[in-house]
Amino acid sequence: MSTSHAANAITSANITAWNNKSDFSGSYNDLTDKPTIPTVPTNVSDFTNDAGYLTSYTETDPTVPAWAKAANKPTYTAAEVGAIATTHAAAAITTTDINNWNAKSDFSGSYNDLTNKPTIPAATTITNTLASGILIATINGTNIYAPSYTNGDNLAYGGE
Repeated sequence: MSTSHAANAITSANITAWNNKSDFSGSYNDLTDKPTIPTVPTNVSDFTNDAGYLTSYTETDPTVPAWAKAANKPTYTAAEVGAIATTHAAAAITTTDINNWNAKSDFSGSYNDLTNKPTIPAATTITNTLASGILIATINGTNIYAPSYTNGDNLAYGGE
């Protein structure tokens, strides 16, 4: 017979500790001697005004106009108060629209107003000399020969 059973490790202290434990379920409803929780008012009118706070007020300031004290306030059109009517085209303009417009360039469109313009080479200069029936043209320092040139012919230069 084996003596290594789990019950062999139980002591009288274990049994006393287990017997002193509660059988409480953990539910608030199973508590005894529960405190009484008062009902909290949900309306201001449920409170007692023991401090004498104001319960009503009538405006008496002479600087406040009568229309502002009236129960029914007057209404005005946008034109009467100098505002833009919601039907006006400008009423649809948003801050984003204004920011986009402000971010646009003020460039005039003129070449003369450009910055960082490219360097344009000087105009082509052509000099020609007719020698022995051959036209010699010099374009920006490059010699061009046209042996069959006759006066009035057009020359085309494609560059090198």
